[in-house]
Amino acid sequence: MIVTHNKIEITYNEADNQWEFTLRNREHCTQSLREARALIDRPVVEKRDWAFIPIKGWVIDWSGAKVEEGTATSAAIPKYGRTRLRVTINGTSRTVDSSNFFPLNEENAQLIYQLQELQNLIETTIKERDRVKTLLKGRIE
Repeated sequence: MIVTHNKIEITYNEADNQWEFTLRNREHCTQSLREARALIDRPVVEKRDWAFIPIKGWVIDWSGAKVEEGTATSAAIPKYGRTRLRVTINGTSRTVDSSNFFPLNEENAQLIYQLQELQNLIETTIKERDRVKTLLKGRIE
């Protein structure tokens, strides 16, 4: 049996119990004539002309202690409602929260430098605290 819908021939294949047709140079098959007609009537989805433009920047871990330079190469699947990015760092790709990615520019470079200086101060302070703690007398062992 052959049915025509919007100038498209739909053929019923009894052996496979399905409706077959060619739409926009692609072969299709459906379980019912209604599905075939719906697919033919569906509007054409235009291809988007945009692509993700890679962005160079810094990835900072949650504590601010680790700063790495990398390139955001694409958007990633959101997790817990948060935007995420695919970032390549030293040839390795990983997914990071977009709130931890900062674009590479002069203003951010200065702030990253300050952040690293503060992190060094924190580490020095912790070492000094631990040194003083070892000097405490009267421990019960």
